[in-house]
Amino acid sequence: MTLFRAGISYFLATFAAAFMFGIVRQLLLVPKIGATYAVLIEMPVILSVAYFVARWINHKFNPAPTFRQRLAIGGIGFTCLMIAEVCLSNLFRGWTFETWLGHFATPDGAISLTMFVLFAFIPVLAGRAPLR
Repeated sequence: MTLFRAGISYFLATFAAAFMFGIVRQLLLVPKIGATYAVLIEMPVILSVAYFVARWINHKFNPAPTFRQRLAIGGIGFTCLMIAEVCLSNLFRGWTFETWLGHFATPDGAISLTMFVLFAFIPVLAGRAPLR
């Protein structure tokens, strides 16, 4: 149960920041520089947030998480992220599941997919780094 809570917490904390930045990206950056460049600007910010959240989650739920535990946290967070992405794409953009999947064939969609996969593995990469 602790791993499940850790994965949900990892998703919620990172997604909250990504959702806020996504609004800024869509309203301010996309009209000026296009979707691909906007996502490229967003990527390091969101991945940095995910890294620091993962370090905090790893420490909070288990000060010495094993590789498998960190992988599980990332997997649970990734699953929650995919569910949220499908639902919010339908709600805000009117996309069907097939449209959402097709988006990954576009440049900005491919960058987003890369970011999603990296999000899944960041708890592993964050490792057992101590908080200071």
